[in-house]
Amino acid sequence: MWWQTVFGVVYLVGGVVLSIFARPVAVWDYEIDKKWKFLLMLGLPFRIWFLRIGGILLALVGLFVLAIYLVVLKL
Repeated sequence: MWWQTVFGVVYLVGGVVLSIFARPVAVWDYEIDKKWKFLLMLGLPFRIWFLRIGGILLALVGLFVLAIYLVVLKL
């Protein structure tokens, strides 16, 4: 069951990092999208909030997996 711990920690760390660095990732994504013009109309503020909310959800999934793992471990 060690893989559940790894999964939870990776999701938790990834979510926190994505939430903190949402602006640079969004700017990088926007620069790529200028070339392809796929979702250019969404704009930069939407991308920043989308990545922040996604990072928070990712971190919450990681916390949930770790919490469930600890509950099962105690039983």
